Amino acid sequence: MTFGKTTQADIDVVVEQNGGNYTAYMPSQTVSSHPGGTHHEFTFTMQQGTDNDDRITFNLGSNGPLAPGLARAISIDNVRLTPIN
Repeated sequence: MTFGKTTQADIDVVVEQNGGNYTAYMPSQTVSSHPGGTHHEFTFTMQQGTDNDDRITFNLGSNGPLAPGLARAISIDNVRLTPIN
């Protein structure tokens, strides 16, 4: 899985992949970022059977108070989940 993100402030993003009953298929990955754009990549091996209700979640948080004039804005783009044979 790969994705890019852009922020104006320090924001932690916790990336998870889980199934319809919230079974974790990948350990939570915390990505800390500083203002600007970054690219991230994770590899995981599916140990379970097919799950048609699988989801990828991006849980967003902050790292304390913001400096004056900054917003808690984040852009997540180019999200790709690619099978590796």
